[in-house]
Amino acid sequence: MPSAKPAARPRLVVIDAANTLYRAFFALPPLRNSSGQPTNSVYGFVTMLQKVIREEAPDHLVVVFDAPGGSFRQRLYPAYKATREAQPEDLSAQFPLAREVVDAYRIPVLQVPDVEADDVIATLVKRGRAEGYHARVITSDKDFLQLAAPDVELFDPMKDRVLDEAYAEFVEPGAYHDGDALGRRHPNLLRLRTFSKIHALAGLRVGYALGAASGEAGE
Repeated sequence: MPSAKPAARPRLVVIDAANTLYRAFFALPPLRNSSGQPTNSVYGFVTMLQKVIREEAPDHLVVVFDAPGGSFRQRLYPAYKATREAQPEDLSAQFPLAREVVDAYRIPVLQVPDVEADDVIATLVKRGRAEGYHARVITSDKDFLQLAAPDVELFDPMKDRVLDEAYAEFVEPGAYHDGDALGRRHPNLLRLRTFSKIHALAGLRVGYALGAASGEAGE
């Protein structure tokens, strides 16, 4: 009697809201509604969200936003990201609208005060793997190649491509920043050696992102 095939691992999809909105803002024409509100980023975000729900068919889905007020990194090193250009006002104005869209879809949201969305996403992926999930991060941010593994991949919705271990063929995923630093200066390079150093964020659990916790998780 042939052995039974192993059950497919449940799929955890994590959306990097800031990255997706930023990419849509510069990729799409400067759309506005009848009241003059810029909407191109939100339009691109909704298009991506619908595609993820339709094509990814995730068992669990969560959207991660940066919490207002910055993170502990600015306190540790005030010059952190100091060279980064200010975000366009028309882009910033669309973040609240995107949050309203996610809430309307009743998709769990995570914003952790004093912690960057990147770190929250990486923590979710680490916890998800530990609990048996196959994780996919919706982002084009190559910083996340640090997380690439047989059960973790990135998906760039703008270019419709998967970024995984094979994509980082010349650099081990865990050493991505070391390799990146050889080629260019990067405002994000000042961070802990790997995201795993902060995996013990107080109170953060995969179940938190999946809506198992109280509504305060999304505040």
